[in-house]
Amino acid sequence: MKYQNSIFRQLLEFIPRDKFQEMVDRHHGDKGTHKLSCWTQFIALSYSQIRAMDSIRTIENGLNVHRNHWYHLDISGIKRSTFSDANNKRPCQIYEDLFEYLLGKCQHYSRSHFEFNNPIRSMDATTIELCQGLFPWAKFGQSKGGIKVHVQLEHNSYLPDMVVITDQKDHEVKVFQGLTFKPDSIYVVDRGYLDFEVLHRIHTSKAYFVIRAKKDMNYSVVGQQDSDHPQVISDEEIQVPWLHRIQPSKRPKYPDILRLVTYEDPETGKVYRFLTNIENFRPETIALIYKQRWQIELFFKWIKQHLKIKAFIGNSRNAVMTQIWVAMIVYLIFWYFKHQTKFKGTLFHLASIINEILFSRVHLLDILGFDNPEPPSLQDSGQLLLWCT
Repeated sequence: MKYQNSIFRQLLEFIPRDKFQEMVDRHHGDKGTHKLSCWTQFIALSYSQIRAMDSIRTIENGLNVHRNHWYHLDISGIKRSTFSDANNKRPCQIYEDLFEYLLGKCQHYSRSHFEFNNPIRSMDATTIELCQGLFPWAKFGQSKGGIKVHVQLEHNSYLPDMVVITDQKDHEVKVFQGLTFKPDSIYVVDRGYLDFEVLHRIHTSKAYFVIRAKKDMNYSVVGQQDSDHPQVISDEEIQVPWLHRIQPSKRPKYPDILRLVTYEDPETGKVYRFLTNIENFRPETIALIYKQRWQIELFFKWIKQHLKIKAFIGNSRNAVMTQIWVAMIVYLIFWYFKHQTKFKGTLFHLASIINEILFSRVHLLDILGFDNPEPPSLQDSGQLLLWCT
């Protein structure tokens, strides 16, 4: 027997319409609108993300093919010109607010599966290159253009704890400086984020950090601990000096003792140096914590491969931001239904299945199921295993 609602409609049940309309009203998104509401715009953009469409014409034609589903989706179709105007003019903050709300819902449903008691949060940024001729507002340098997506990933759930979109010229440290740090959390970042004032603020917030040290870092050794681990070269207590004769009125940016762990990777033989304020973990554990930062690289790889954030259907800054926020919302929808259905495959498998059955009138549980021992045999790229449990 056919289920009344399509898979697409079931996915959208994750989004409370009253909350969505509240965000639209807050930003006057539907003011003066007669033909295409913000909800219809959101449906069309979500459809393009799930189906990996990169032009307004293909979105319009695809939705027209499924005209018999418009009633259940509560839309009335789109016209290319109206849809383009909506992407350029409707405030992208509507979808930014929706992402923040849905992220809170996902965090409520997530459960820890990581081996550390302290929450681990890694932070990094990825650049989305844009053609300067088509996106003049994103100009960077003489001939390049682009924007940066800064993400803080929470490792217990592999959910983005924070997403900030800036111009390409904005350095990662600038975003790092504006963060509020949560007690007991461990913040894992690359050496591009090295700012001793921010690190000391993490320390005084009763949180922890692990960061790679720069090669030319100045420091003095004040203590050393022995280690019998074959990959640990040294485990030192250090202080970072301050040039008092140049700026005698200022205190050191990091006045407390730091720990410097030098570690050799057994697989590559490469030597890494890690700065941390964690005192009671073994040095090899510090290296293991930093290795978890690779998860944020996998997150960026996933959204770039399987969501449409590299080809844009609008050229204005607002249109680009809107498309990125909707892409992140679709990621949260996939994550939520993977969690709720206890689907054992990867997010890639889930996205592939939903793409094929988006307008099928069957219950999502009948396809994914609680008792599904193995994911369906779909072609995978073999490049990413991002598990969310």
